Amino acid sequence: MSTLKRAILLAKQGHIDKAVALLHELTEANPTDLLAWLTLAEYSPDPAEAAAAAYHVLDLRPTHRQAKRILQDLGQVPYPHRVVVVGGKTKRIPDVFDTDEGFWVGGVVVILALLFVVMLAMIVIGIATGL
Repeated sequence: MSTLKRAILLAKQGHIDKAVALLHELTEANPTDLLAWLTLAEYSPDPAEAAAAAYHVLDLRPTHRQAKRILQDLGQVPYPHRVVVVGGKTKRIPDVFDTDEGFWVGGVVVILALLFVVMLAMIVIGIATGL
């Protein structure tokens, strides 16, 4: 019997601490084991650890529905950031609009970009009309 199956069986039998200990071993030995992380998210009695494990699943597979459901059940936002793949690895990038400060920074950037476009248009029009 695999270690993952043994951990699931222990959890179903009510031996959560032993199951979680096995899942810790599995995730440390293989950080890309999606099923081990997902099982840890499902059975961990610690909501913070369960959320962290579910987020790790989303790091591995950003569209994983069960991980998103676990986070929603925990009252967490399933993915409050953008995801990009760099060199074959999934990276989370916080959205600048996630916070009040980010909203204002984003607004200033948009305004500056618009001003730049208007100035550029004025230069092009001036050159085209010979002014």
